[in-house]
Amino acid sequence: MSHILRVINSLGNLKAMAHNRRVLNGESSNFIVAVLRERQVTQGWTLDELQKRSGIPRTTIHGALRGRALSVQTFIDLAINMDLDPSALVAEAVRQRPPGT
Repeated sequence: MSHILRVINSLGNLKAMAHNRRVLNGESSNFIVAVLRERQVTQGWTLDELQKRSGIPRTTIHGALRGRALSVQTFIDLAINMDLDPSALVAEAVRQRPPGT
């Protein structure tokens, strides 16, 4: 299992969905979404530009940046195409969690 998936699994925020799809949700994903949105704003990227950069459908990006459940693969692809390190982002999300959660 890759490092990123080990870290994400440790969050306790992944749920097996239909067809064994894994998604980010919960408190840690709120932190991740905030970072992705901040990056979009600071870089001045439109949803159309992010779609061109990543190949991810515009509606999926829009939902992800609004806090909808996000598949692990989409998160990884989006973060990389926003010039962010997904594993570092997940590690920071874990550090930001309140103790005991």
